[in-house]
Order: sequence, then structure tokens, then C-alpha cells
Amino acid sequence: MAPPPAIPPEYHQREQTFVKHLILRGYLQKVAYNILSAWDDFTFVDGFSGPWEARSEEFSDTSFGIAIKELRVVRETFRDRGKTKNLRCIFVEKDDAAFKRLKGAVTEATDLHARPIHGTFEDNIPEVRRYVSSSFALTFVDPTGWNIDLSRIAPLLKQRGEVLINFMYEHFKRFVEDERPEIRASYDKPFGGLPWRDMIEEQISYGLSKELAILEVFKTAVKKVAGFDYVASARIRHRKLDKSHFYLIYGTRHPKGLEVFRQVERTALSAEESFRIEARDREVSDTGQHGLFEYLPHNAEETASAHWAHEVRQARIRCEIVIARDEAITFEALARHIQQQFSVVLPELKNLLMDMWNEGLIEFEGLTGRQRKPNKGVMIRWTDKLAGRSAR
Repeated sequence: MAPPPAIPPEYHQREQTFVKHLILRGYLQKVAYNILSAWDDFTFVDGFSGPWEARSEEFSDTSFGIAIKELRVVRETFRDRGKTKNLRCIFVEKDDAAFKRLKGAVTEATDLHARPIHGTFEDNIPEVRRYVSSSFALTFVDPTGWNIDLSRIAPLLKQRGEVLINFMYEHFKRFVEDERPEIRASYDKPFGGLPWRDMIEEQISYGLSKELAILEVFKTAVKKVAGFDYVASARIRHRKLDKSHFYLIYGTRHPKGLEVFRQVERTALSAEESFRIEARDREVSDTGQHGLFEYLPHNAEETASAHWAHEVRQARIRCEIVIARDEAITFEALARHIQQQFSVVLPELKNLLMDMWNEGLIEFEGLTGRQRKPNKGVMIRWTDKLAGRSAR
């Protein structure tokens, strides 16, 4: 495993933002290359651009700064191949002072047709849609709170493209039981009109924790209201405590996107352990006190490996349930199901299925040539042994 990147000074005390930006940077690179390999147009839409806590003079610690830099690299790569591609950016910000800084920073990015828009994201959806037109768009929704209006931004998300949404769980959970009408109304917006409170209670009745129930219902809302076929999430933890700070929600209409998202997530979150330990060591050095960092692990690589192993174990349990329920399922259908729920990459899924095969729980139908592990087109069937286990 490659050593994680060092945390730039501008991200100190903002380690969670660094992890978020690693995922944004990594996925933006990959999706832009993939789309422009087949098409000529790509648009990045940043609905809540800021800047807010930016400390870099070049805005390298902001989403719009990252987008401009990465898309320029993509454009130059295709130019070196003799190909001209159209790359555009839309940056939306409602705060007057933040927009002034944003406009000054992106005005010079004429080579990317960067367009700043002053106002709320929801109010400017019609203009954003006209600008995006028929190009593929990656939309980044990173509000400072929880009350994005999913129904109002859904017309944009239903166009050709994908979305990354920062679901601010730490903020959301604080007032979720608040009975004040204005607070309750603000909590309805992210769920796009779905009866989300009842849906959460239903998920809890199935055995999910309240946190996971809220997460699953929000993912369902993104899928249903915005029209995505697949929705996954990446958990970003508090920089000091072992609890969720926010989730990055990813929506796509192509199963390949799920695999790429999980690969990028693996790189970023494997580094998260190192960032948290580095933050602890830095604070202990500054204050001489362990404080809230007391229970953080000391070996980042071992802890990260343990986390991914746990995800694989959970995926194995779900595979047994799904295969036993359906009796037979294609590898690609199972992969789509598992990767929406668990942080598992395809080689890990194939390996756990081989373990199940070696244990006599499943059979493969459709392996060809030298193929030894399941892949696209292979049917996975249960055996009497798995059926007997499920019946107990």
C-alpha cells in the first residue's frame, strides 16, 4: 500500500475536508477521463462553491480550485493526444462576500469556460440546466447545513450525469426530533417529499441503527427523486472521535461508476486513519494532552485493513442472504447490490464468492475458457447446503 499523502497545512483542523476533497479529486479525474474518451463535452457543477474556510492563496483547498486544476490536467492530456475536448465549470454561491472571492478566483479560468453564478443553487437550476445542455455533468452538492431542497435540484440531476452530495449527518441529527414547525419543514427538504420519518422507523424495525436508517432513507430519496439507478455512500469520520461527521452520497446510472467510486473511496479512506493519527500527534505536541484523541489507534495501516475486512465480512453475510433468497443471480446484479451497500471492490467480492464456492454453498454457471472466478455473465446459484443454512 502506498504511503498516504501528507496533510497540507491549510487542512490542519480540517482533516475531514481533506478526505472529502481526496474523493472529489480522485473521482473527478476518473469520470472526466472516462466520459471524454467517448464524448467531447464534460461539465462540472458546484452548487455551493464558497469559499468558506479557504487558507490557500491559490484556493487549492476549495472544491472549485480542485476542479479547475484537475480539469486543466484532463484537457492537456487529451490535447497531447491531438484531441480537443470541451470542459466547462459552473460555480454557484449565494453569500455576497464569498461570491466576490469566488468570482475573482474563477474569472481567469476562461480556458475552461468557468461561469460563476450569484444566488442560491435551487433558484438557479433552470440557468444551470441551460448551460449544461446535453453534456455529461458531475454535480457536487456540498452545503454548509442539511437543508438542501432535493425536489428543486432534481431536474438538473435527472439530466445525463452523476452526483456527489455531502450529507451533513452531524448537523442533521442535532435537531431531527425538534417539533418546531420551521425546523420540521427544513428537515423535509432533503428527502424530496417522501414520508421519510415513517420510512426511517420502518428501517429501524428491520434492525438498522437510527444512523444507518437515516442514511438508507436519504439514499432512497436520491435514487427515487433524482432518478438514479445506483446510490452508494462513503462515511467520513470526526477528526477526533470515532463517530460519523458526514457521508458523501454518490448517485449514478451506470454500474461502472459504482466500482470507480469504491476504488477512489478506498484510496481516500485508507489514508484517513493516518490523517487522524497525525492530527492527534500534532495536537498532543501542541498541548501536551491526549484529550479526545486518547482512544485513536497507533497503527493506521492495520486499522484501515481491519475496517475493510469488516466490510468484506458484512458483504459476505449479505451475499448469502441475497443468493439464498433469489436462488440464482447474475454476478453483475449481485455486484451492483453489494457495492451500493458496502465499501467493497470487485476483486474482494470475487474472492469472497470463491470462498463460498469452496465451502460448497454456491455454484457458478457460465465460466468460460481459463476463467476461474465469477465475472460478468456468470450466474451464481445456491446449493442445498446454503439453502439448509438459510432455513435454520
